[in-house]
Amino acid sequence: MKRILFASDSFKGTLSAQEVCSIQKEEFQMQFPQCEMVMLPMADGGEGLVEACLSLRPGQRITCTVTGPNWVPVESGYAILEDGTAVIEMAAAAGLPLVGDHRDPLTATTYGVGELLLHACGQPGVRQILLGLGGSATNDAGIGMAQALGWKFFDEKREEVPAKACYLNRIHHILPPEHPLPVPVTAACDVKNPLCGPMGATAVYGPQKGVTPEQVPILDGGLRHLSAILEQMLHREIGTIEGSGAAGGMGAGVLAFLNGNLKPGIELLLDMADFDRIVQGADCVITGEGKIDRQSLYGKVPSGVAKRCQKYGVPCIALCGSVGEGAEELYQIGVSAIFSAVSTCTDFSGVQKTCREDIRMLSRATARMIRTFQ
Repeated sequence: MKRILFASDSFKGTLSAQEVCSIQKEEFQMQFPQCEMVMLPMADGGEGLVEACLSLRPGQRITCTVTGPNWVPVESGYAILEDGTAVIEMAAAAGLPLVGDHRDPLTATTYGVGELLLHACGQPGVRQILLGLGGSATNDAGIGMAQALGWKFFDEKREEVPAKACYLNRIHHILPPEHPLPVPVTAACDVKNPLCGPMGATAVYGPQKGVTPEQVPILDGGLRHLSAILEQMLHREIGTIEGSGAAGGMGAGVLAFLNGNLKPGIELLLDMADFDRIVQGADCVITGEGKIDRQSLYGKVPSGVAKRCQKYGVPCIALCGSVGEGAEELYQIGVSAIFSAVSTCTDFSGVQKTCREDIRMLSRATARMIRTFQ
């Protein structure tokens, strides 16, 4: 072994990508002391995007107070990279952890995301924005964000409509702001879901945000209604574009209200890390995420890393917290082997207590196994 790359995602709710890669590197270094170890902490657009970008490029953190998903102020922030890119996670203003047990997708807002965008645009040297979509507590298609940016929404009587998901069906007229954002926005997505329907934002991701079966048709119908209004207004497709259903429809909001682009987050991070150059000549790449299952095939870190490894003929091993249904399908796209840290049934609180030692033991066992066959 001459060179090993560590390109893992965070293990959601337990360890950051930087922590995971550091533990893996330490254990592999014990078994291969002469080997070059390269850490490339990854993210797919959700939790950990800012930290991953700062680990790859020089930059600084900016803190500010914005409106949280429950309409109360929260401490938030973002990063500005040396090249003038402001990196923002929408979850920092509208994420599930910010609502705790008080989940109300009918009223949860993305207003604070708009405030983050405005704050970033006011910083000297900012030339573009990378907005991570993921981990949201919202289902408002970004109308809260839009309202913060100066967009106005009206009903049939030209009376202003509150920018909440429960009022989407009442919107019939939309007035854009006098001044759009002065910098381009690219959104990093980790899903390809459309805005509406059985594979849309509400049906697939709504339940984790507190959407009840009775609320699904209400919220999905609201998104469908808004999509029709926007498409008529903007003369372009919105709701059927891949990723438009990301983060409670924020993907559609990026397209409509920011005139932005949607791109796979993992591809953006791999390019930022210059992965294609670095991986050439590597003996092995270690990747992973908290849980690997069929969903990992679609825009997640392990699949993105594995496809690039496959392109250059480099073995790719996935280390994860747990394995779910469909994980074996990753073998078809470049993953050489999958190993799980959790082998017994336990609740998440138990995982949180032992996660660091679990991933350390898993990394140690994997490194020892590889050394045995050298």
